[in-house]
Amino acid sequence: MAKLQFASIPTSALLALITTVSMASAQDGSADITGSTYWNRRIPAPTRALELTLGTGYAQGFGDLQQGSALNDTAQAGMSVDLGAAYRLTPRWALGVAGGYQFYDAGDNSVGDSWPRGATGRVEASYHFEPFSRLDPWLAFGAGYRYLGERNQPGGNAHLHGLELASLNAGFDLRVDRQLGIAPLIGAGLDTFLWDGSSAIDDPRLSAFLFAGLRVRLDLGPSYETQPATLAAR
Repeated sequence: MAKLQFASIPTSALLALITTVSMASAQDGSADITGSTYWNRRIPAPTRALELTLGTGYAQGFGDLQQGSALNDTAQAGMSVDLGAAYRLTPRWALGVAGGYQFYDAGDNSVGDSWPRGATGRVEASYHFEPFSRLDPWLAFGAGYRYLGERNQPGGNAHLHGLELASLNAGFDLRVDRQLGIAPLIGAGLDTFLWDGSSAIDDPRLSAFLFAGLRVRLDLGPSYETQPATLAAR
């Protein structure tokens, strides 16, 4: 029960942020949002803007760390807290960095308080399919670094370092206004761990980490583009 309460802290913080920003956005007015109903309103899209993201959700790894050592022997399912910062080059494209910290349940072979934790850091590009719409599907792809650690084991603490060879996240923003979007998303990363501390892993294998959760996106001007009327009519 203590683990469940601890893992719920990131989710509670994210929901509090959504509520706070949504209330502030509701007071901002909607003169620049056009359309007859809520769902078909056209919203100006950010461009040349700083973009911040905060997310949390379920995370779990699959596969092998090395020959004879499965990833789930070290860490089971858990929670992830993710942060990102990007530059919105155009209404459709953004380029930035993202990272996260993961809290996992103990693995099958763990003993005592193993406290498995993980971290990621990557360069990421995002593409928005409907940047002027209330519902905006998007894809984000990147690559970078992954860490997995475990303590208080008979063989000593483990500090596994490796590469996130490729990551892909997909979601859709529900755009509250031109600055704020709230997105359910799913994602996966293909990884390989190469070092345990300063020692190379003899036979590194491929593993995969899956993620499903919720993300808040906040765009901080200064520029917003309105969809041309000819494209909106189509």
